[in-house]
Amino acid sequence: LKVYVTPRTTAREVVNVVVRQLNMAVILKGKKGPIYNRDMLKNFCLVAIIGARERCLRDDFKPLLLQNPWKLGRLYVRRKHDVLAALDHSSKLDRIEANRIDRI
Repeated sequence: LKVYVTPRTTAREVVNVVVRQLNMAVILKGKKGPIYNRDMLKNFCLVAIIGARERCLRDDFKPLLLQNPWKLGRLYVRRKHDVLAALDHSSKLDRIEANRIDRI
């Protein structure tokens, strides 16, 4: 999911948009996935990942203000209690990307 942000967009705003879009996708596709209500949004956070390092961004942080090396990383929305979920996902994507490059 791509989200367009401005320099004034906060991490909380990004999280809210992403979770709402995921809710909409579940509904539109008729899946039995979870639907998160407004009260549950606080259970999610925006994380920045570079290599094997992950940083949970404060709700009021503006992601476009990330500095090196973090601005070179990936951003994920994850549940706050799933501490390494985004890092695990990023590692899997890196392995897939490496395999794709090896085949070229």
